[in-house]
Amino acid sequence: MSMGEILSVLVARTTTEAEDALRTLVSSLNGLGALLQIQRMPVDAVAAYREAAAAWEAAKADGVRADPLLRLHTLVNLSELLETGVEGVGRTLRDGQLDAQAEEIRVQYRCVCEWAQLASTVAHGCGGDAVCATWY
Repeated sequence: MSMGEILSVLVARTTTEAEDALRTLVSSLNGLGALLQIQRMPVDAVAAYREAAAAWEAAKADGVRADPLLRLHTLVNLSELLETGVEGVGRTLRDGQLDAQAEEIRVQYRCVCEWAQLASTVAHGCGGDAVCATWY
């Protein structure tokens, strides 16, 4: 292996490790936000969701991707909390974009699921029978 190839492998491995760490962080913050909602502590829940969003936005600048469904969890729950009018929580410029960002993730996810369903149908030779229909 050349030095360039070794460097490429190391960069790929480090990126994977960073994505794993980001997944753990965002999952933990989303879980914390949900628990705080259950405990009727909306101000703290908003802070946890905003911290999760800030983490994946900062990581994106470094080429580290956050899982779309984790981002969707953050966006939907933060938006729903803010729509209730949490006392003591100010609005940010980003808050007006939460629903649009969540819908963008939903659309992308639907496309992936539709392609997966089509691939499954073709691979298994089923023309929409119960097994293929329930997979989606």
